[in-house]
Amino acid sequence: MILNKVGNRMRIAIFIDWVIPKNKIQIDSMHKLGFSLSIFVNKYNSASSSYFNENDGYAVLNTNFFIRLAMIYNFFNKNYKSLHHLEIYPSGRFSFIYVLLSRFFRVPVICVERGDLLYYKKDGYGLLTRLSMWVCYKLSDIVWYREPYMLDLLKKMNVKNTFFLHNAIEQRDEDLLHEKVSFFKERNIDFLWMNRIIPERRSDWFVHILSKEYFKKSKNILAGILEESTYNQMQESILKNALDNLSVLKFISDPSQKYKKAKFFVLPADIIFANNSLLEAMSYGVVPLVAKQPGTEMIVEDGVNGFVFDYNEESFERAMRKAMETPDEIYISMSLAAQNQIRTHFSFDGYLGNLSKLYNQFNI
Repeated sequence: MILNKVGNRMRIAIFIDWVIPKNKIQIDSMHKLGFSLSIFVNKYNSASSSYFNENDGYAVLNTNFFIRLAMIYNFFNKNYKSLHHLEIYPSGRFSFIYVLLSRFFRVPVICVERGDLLYYKKDGYGLLTRLSMWVCYKLSDIVWYREPYMLDLLKKMNVKNTFFLHNAIEQRDEDLLHEKVSFFKERNIDFLWMNRIIPERRSDWFVHILSKEYFKKSKNILAGILEESTYNQMQESILKNALDNLSVLKFISDPSQKYKKAKFFVLPADIIFANNSLLEAMSYGVVPLVAKQPGTEMIVEDGVNGFVFDYNEESFERAMRKAMETPDEIYISMSLAAQNQIRTHFSFDGYLGNLSKLYNQFNI
């Protein structure tokens, strides 16, 4: 695909694994600020084509290293005068090459830290990937981090220029139904899991708790099975231990219909703040159950717009039981508070304003 040229340095080059629905708000914001995009991906997602406009370019990177290198060099050589900056997601093995090329052509670089740093800390990547990530962090002009815990890790790496901007959610056209009968008639899913299956998110706790007699009559969904997952062993365990009260589904690209029918959203994880599925669920009024982690208090207030529990199975089960026993009137109040929290603190307008501040740090 031809990557278009736009003058006056109003084009952003983005290197990312693939484009998925949660990237849409960022793309929309870039367009709103007047930028055109050149997106380079490892894997093409046909559903994402609707996110772009006629001035954007979209290209799949060649798997051959030398062809890929030539492709990227030619792009920079032809377009560097129109590039406002490069945005790089650091966990790719070759990400450092794109940063070095940006440096060579004097194009500013923003390293977008979306959670890769946690796995870097836990030695979760191979040596080449870790080296590539280190180069990205150190040579980027700004590291854009989205989770509060990341700042201390970046400081330990002596990364000096950082910018905090968390995820956000587009404003919903519809508000919650206030009439109790209609409201509960639609909400027929008790507990909803809507995240990928990874070790740090304790799906095993969720399945084990739901197997107990107390929850036998509940109706629940776990959506997040990926066919090409690194953690197939965890997924196989879930599928092997099938429960009558738990529907196990593949990853859902548009989960809006599930959110509209769910009462509670569960996230027993070591990282909570601004989890995109959590924000989406709360924007639909789904009351969250989340583990107490750094940043949790910035989005969920226990007993007001959700339930907060200690990061262990026993505490998680107590929270689930408490949720099941919540009176209707209190539940509706919490549901409305959850939706209002997103509207007030995680809105598109707020995100757009902060993104503009980030980009304005480059005086081009």
